Amino acid sequence: MNRFWIQIPLAVLLATIFTLPAHARIKSFGGKLQVGGNVGLAFAGDTLIKQNGTDIRKIFFGYDTDLDVTAGMNFHAVYEVFKYIDVGGQFNFMFFRDKQMKKAGDTRNSLVEFNFIVRGKYGFLNDALHIYLSFPIGLSISIPSKDTKNNFKNANITIKTGAGVNLSVLAGIDYAFWKGLGAFFEMGYRFVYINNKADPNLEYEQLMSQMAMNFGMFYRF
Repeated sequence: MNRFWIQIPLAVLLATIFTLPAHARIKSFGGKLQVGGNVGLAFAGDTLIKQNGTDIRKIFFGYDTDLDVTAGMNFHAVYEVFKYIDVGGQFNFMFFRDKQMKKAGDTRNSLVEFNFIVRGKYGFLNDALHIYLSFPIGLSISIPSKDTKNNFKNANITIKTGAGVNLSVLAGIDYAFWKGLGAFFEMGYRFVYINNKADPNLEYEQLMSQMAMNFGMFYRF
């Protein structure tokens, strides 16, 4: 995993160096609108499950609920409102589970997110290359898997879809290697709060925090 972390930014750096002569001749690398998609990973995190302010992980589940790797896909569209600031939206579709679910072979729960993005950036090489800080924030919807529903059902509880908020702080680099087409890599920290409801009359909070890493492609119009 550590080697993989190094390979992505290194590949972007090498591509930048080898295409420097071409960048000197090209005047534009797309317009102010950027649309893209990426693979998203989140790891090395845990989840707190509280009821009335009390952590119920061991009481209710019988174990600590450290998270397995969360994976999925993200899609975004941002627009340059000022030279150094982009705003836009993001749609995420992620899959998560804890490590005990992994050991049991349980399928992952789904997490659907609709986010607003503010991004501060600085450009190089005629704006072909940007470094930036991104702040996605928005709505999270947690959809329990069939296995999760069955686990609750064994305790005579019917689990329902939960809703909450998410916030990420990400540092990234994007690079347009051919006109408006390019690639990006970003990493940082991600936080999700979900309020879950279940029958009969059970309500609990789920707090997930993980390191995040995204890599994908974009096009500037």
